[in-house]
Amino acid sequence: MKAQARHATAAVTAVEIDLHGWTYDEVKDRLPNMLILYHNGGRGPIEIITGNSEKMKAVVREVCKKHRFEIDEAWNTNPGTVVIRERSVLGV
Repeated sequence: MKAQARHATAAVTAVEIDLHGWTYDEVKDRLPNMLILYHNGGRGPIEIITGNSEKMKAVVREVCKKHRFEIDEAWNTNPGTVVIRERSVLGV
């Protein structure tokens, strides 16, 4: 019984994608595949490290919207990151 309780309380760890050093074009090209790969593998939440660049955050938000990944503003406590918690199943 105690072994089962230990497994039930395991913490969920976010996957990190660090975009430092990436160009905007690299983000548009490579990020969608990484998000889909991690999502399909059941790994999440996904924390995308953007740094303080508002332009980079805008590019990441654009990519997420295009590929129906929902950004979780409530869970994110670091202004230099964007957090993805789930992918919308509907094309809305």
